[in-house]
Amino acid sequence: MSGVQQRMQLLDGLKDAVSSQDFARAAQMKRQLDELEAEDPILRLRKELKAAVEQEQYK
Repeated sequence: MSGVQQRMQLLDGLKDAVSSQDFARAAQMKRQLDELEAEDPILRLRKELKAAVEQEQYK
C-alpha cells in the first residue's frame, strides 16, 4: 500500500471513529497519521510553508 493510500485509509478511519465517538480509536489513528506525515518530506514542507504563511513569516 502506498503512503497516499495508507493516509487516505487512516483519514477515513479517523472520520468514522470521531462520528461514532470512539475517541480512543480516533486518538490512535491521529497518532498514526501524524507519524506517517512526519515521514513524508513533501507533507512536512507543506505544513511548514502553511505555518509560515499563517504567521506571516516572509523572509
